[in-house]
Amino acid sequence: EFALGSYLDNVGQMRNQGFEMSLNYNDKFGEVTVGAGLNVAYNKNKIESMPGKGYVGTGYNQRNATGQEFNSYYVYKADGFFQTDKEAQEYMDKYWPADGSKGACPFGGGKFKAGDLKYVDINGDGKIDSEDQVIIGFNQTPEVMWGYNLRLEYKNFDLTMFWQGVQGVDVYNEVKKNTDFWSVGDMNANRGIRLLGAWTPQNPGSDIPAVCLEDLNNEKRISSYYVENGSYLKLRNLQLGYTLPTDISKKIKIERLRFYFSAQNLLTIKSKNFTGMDPENPNF
Repeated sequence: EFALGSYLDNVGQMRNQGFEMSLNYNDKFGEVTVGAGLNVAYNKNKIESMPGKGYVGTGYNQRNATGQEFNSYYVYKADGFFQTDKEAQEYMDKYWPADGSKGACPFGGGKFKAGDLKYVDINGDGKIDSEDQVIIGFNQTPEVMWGYNLRLEYKNFDLTMFWQGVQGVDVYNEVKKNTDFWSVGDMNANRGIRLLGAWTPQNPGSDIPAVCLEDLNNEKRISSYYVENGSYLKLRNLQLGYTLPTDISKKIKIERLRFYFSAQNLLTIKSKNFTGMDPENPNF
């Protein structure tokens, strides 16, 4: 007797196209020495073909599909909120009528209400189910990565800084489960202050669902609600130094003595569409 298990196979074709560029500059202006460097990398990823159905699932509702980027998320498409209880009931009656002709609602019993997220019937079959998940088409990997360093020297003083950033990347911000919902995610965790701006009849323009004690709409399901722009620019390092004059340092039998202040990750500039703390680390 023997058992058969799953195995990994190298299938399909994928293409990466792009370029890398590096520029460096050094010069001296009187007593000021300037050194600067810029590097930029651009890459576009695309799966050109996959066998069988044209796609392979890769876990956590990710999918590698022909014409899409590697490891794209395969998610429900969120389409705003129900603005009234009547609208929520009409949605329920359309997709899960009381006569049971389309079966029971698989999402929390279907007790939808105003302020809940609503999801799109992608394939138009009159049901909301796993067949309505769709590749949103966002970039899992940055299209552009770049870095910039600068060094200035004046007499015995020196200043260095390093900036690094990525552009054209979207992230799945799971921390939203604890900042935008009361009943989703870890119930023992602190909640974010974004909840103070949640949807209410008096605040219908909010982009945060209504607060509720139970997740009757299964809003923790993987959906486009959690997809955000993950582009950022960070000041990775800033350092200010002073080198003691040689004639002084040698008197204390030290060939070279330098004092410096250094700080890391001082500043992060991120997209207004990103609601978390750090787009580089958007999850838990």
